[in-house]
Amino acid sequence: MNNKKIKELRDWMNRNEVDCVYLSDPTHISYFSGFSSAPHERVLALFLTLEAGFLFTPALEVEEAERSTWSGPVYGYLDSENPWQSIANSLAKLGLEKGRFAIEKSSLSVDRFEQMA
Repeated sequence: MNNKKIKELRDWMNRNEVDCVYLSDPTHISYFSGFSSAPHERVLALFLTLEAGFLFTPALEVEEAERSTWSGPVYGYLDSENPWQSIANSLAKLGLEKGRFAIEKSSLSVDRFEQMA
């Protein structure tokens, strides 16, 4: 994990009173986490808070993600599962059921946001 890049993002979050950043563009995920993937219409996401974060990936890619430079938790999901419910559960564990999110608006629909929040 590139601590300098994440520190800069967390500094921005702090200045803008953002509780969590949701990244879903594979290029941006790779930039911040060191994990590269082409999810082919599956959900791939990086969630960062001021103190923590997690990488969310298809179950088949969990081991590879854990071998990347990302040092936080990696959560996976099966194709038979609703990934948005899994994300909601993971966010709840961090106490982020509600909060101010920064998102890549070109890659997250309101419907999906509401499923995970």
